[in-house]
Amino acid sequence: MSPPSTATATRGATATGEEPGDLTVMLVDGETLVRSALAHLLRTHDGVDVVADAADPHQACLTARGHKPDVIVYDPHQTRATSEAVEQIEKLHESSPESSIVVLTSREDPVFAREMIRAGAVGYLLMSEDPEDVLKAIQRASRGRPSLSPRIAMMIAGLDHRSDADPLTDRERDIVHLVALGHTNKEMADQLHLSIRTVESHRANILRKLDLGTRAGLVRYAIDNNLLD
Repeated sequence: MSPPSTATATRGATATGEEPGDLTVMLVDGETLVRSALAHLLRTHDGVDVVADAADPHQACLTARGHKPDVIVYDPHQTRATSEAVEQIEKLHESSPESSIVVLTSREDPVFAREMIRAGAVGYLLMSEDPEDVLKAIQRASRGRPSLSPRIAMMIAGLDHRSDADPLTDRERDIVHLVALGHTNKEMADQLHLSIRTVESHRANILRKLDLGTRAGLVRYAIDNNLLD
């Protein structure tokens, strides 16, 4: 039987003899089939108890607060921007501060992965990982030890070896600075001697490059990268 599309508690003895008090795991994924398959995988191992699952981000926070699992396995594929995924990890931490969060996703994006780790995830794994490696990462996470997909680790290393690894041009950095200070498109156009349409185009390119969806995300980026000085 597949788990329901909201949240469901399954704490207790399982077919493999797992008992309450084992390593407890909560699954957060919008796809019922993925949650069901991952739950089945984990339940084949002694000492692991899948206590709950959730499809909806809001429901996930409520469920985490109620169950306080050792590890939350979270797939952020439903979020459209990095800032939304960061916010979700922060909310999960607020709901269950002692839970470790492992991101399990198909998103092979080193910049995104680095932001997830900065937000508080202790692991970032790809759906293509060997199932045993996923299990080991969850077990490590329960002890507060980090895990990172080897492929993603190589990509991040490549980013770190770029000069400053800054995707923005000088003009785009100027615009981020002004946006963060609260200037309108017209005010920015006047200050930079550009047309309003050009400013709008720059803003769209900035959001695309940084994978952001809101002005708040730009403000956060400006703060993190010292663009308010």
